[in-house]
Amino acid sequence: MRSSPFLAAALVGAAITVAACSSTAAPQATNLPAPTVNPDAATLTDGTWNLVEFSPDASITIGGDLNPTINFSADGKVSGNAACNSYTSTYTVDGDALTIAPPASTMMACATDVQSKFETAYLAALGKVRSYIIDLKGDVNTLTLGDESGTTLMRYTLGSTGVTDVKWMATGINNGKGALQSTVAGSTVTMLLGEDGSVTGNATCNTYNGTYEVDGAKITFSPLMSTKMACESDELNAQEQAYLVALGNTTTWELANGVLTFRDDAGAMQATYAAE
Repeated sequence: MRSSPFLAAALVGAAITVAACSSTAAPQATNLPAPTVNPDAATLTDGTWNLVEFSPDASITIGGDLNPTINFSADGKVSGNAACNSYTSTYTVDGDALTIAPPASTMMACATDVQSKFETAYLAALGKVRSYIIDLKGDVNTLTLGDESGTTLMRYTLGSTGVTDVKWMATGINNGKGALQSTVAGSTVTMLLGEDGSVTGNATCNTYNGTYEVDGAKITFSPLMSTKMACESDELNAQEQAYLVALGNTTTWELANGVLTFRDDAGAMQATYAAE
């Protein structure tokens, strides 16, 4: 499994091999795949995992308005997006035994009953996790989480971890009033995250630069420097100021279905991007 040197540096010493075994390992059931022995398979902390199957309620279709994620950091913390809210928790691992503490989440109202129903069930299921397996087939890593009997609860696939050296185009920016707004038509807001920890881009009318640090799902930006050219309109000026503030508020990141999302401590989206 390849990852960028900068992202990998935040995880040195934290790789959890799925081939390891323990006398306290959780029991396996026939509906869980056999543990992979492929040395190129991912580890829990290799990136953002995107939910593709939710066994507790097979009537719920993942995708569309439901794109749940989970991210395991090297310091034993779990974070992700459930449906309408982000969540955090802690985890412990021993061989193929995995325990996730009941998660805490933000309290934003869901837009639909389907989202609300799923979110409640999903957060409850995380607290029942007792085992995991990562399987590699072709170039797809699949994470399966099971309960104490080995019954499958959820399956995820590993999202792309290639966020560095990619030109990201902002599609939405927090307006400072709690809402994510689409970028002004005809404007360009970009970001380039370097493997050396540098960040550069165009804020709307001015270029900016600084540094960033990543630890699992956490990301922080240094105070950013920018040029001082005047924007052509108040609307563009407001967007630029909102964007720079949004980056300063950003504390977590996730990459799901090609969309890079920054959030603050409360789980509110600060900016969204698509690769150019």
